[in-house]
Amino acid sequence: LKTYLLFLGPLAEDRSFTDSGVQGCKRWVERIVKLESKVGSVQDDESVIKKLHQTIKSVGEDLEDLKYNTAIAKLMELTNTLSSCEKISKPIWEKFLVLIAPFAPAAAEEMWVNLGHKDSIFVGNNWPSYDAKLIVEDKIELVIQINGKVRDKIMVSADITEQEAIRLVKRSEKLKKFLGESDFKKVIFVPGKLINIVV
Repeated sequence: LKTYLLFLGPLAEDRSFTDSGVQGCKRWVERIVKLESKVGSVQDDESVIKKLHQTIKSVGEDLEDLKYNTAIAKLMELTNTLSSCEKISKPIWEKFLVLIAPFAPAAAEEMWVNLGHKDSIFVGNNWPSYDAKLIVEDKIELVIQINGKVRDKIMVSADITEQEAIRLVKRSEKLKKFLGESDFKKVIFVPGKLINIVV
């Protein structure tokens, strides 16, 4: 119930309570409890570590801004990532429990004790820190515009250059009909976001 009340939406706005919503949060907590059986000695996948650090950063920011609903949504995403793992290392699991503790305190506390901790999960400075190098996205969705109209969206390396983006546009079969035989009059490139070709 506490989790659902925080998940309903921004605290300053009107929010609509439903019984089915409570059930949704209950199922999320039950999924977390099931993950406990996966905890063991394992080398974590790099993508899992990256997702964890991204979540630590974004949930920490959401807590400061009192955006509890979006914080929980991000923790649900992390839960999905952990659910896809065959095993979860103890360090990852400990950090995950600390992240969910403000939203599902009873479950988090019980699983914290199951790890062998004597003190409460809320005692001491347990909030995890994140590695800035690990929160940078490897891939981004580049929006491709022709004469200001969105004509395609493609996944590319986050550090793609303007020249590389232009090459992708020229090679695209999908974009040929919009480009025609015209020369490029102008190219507007916003790193990490879009390229607009004026023909």
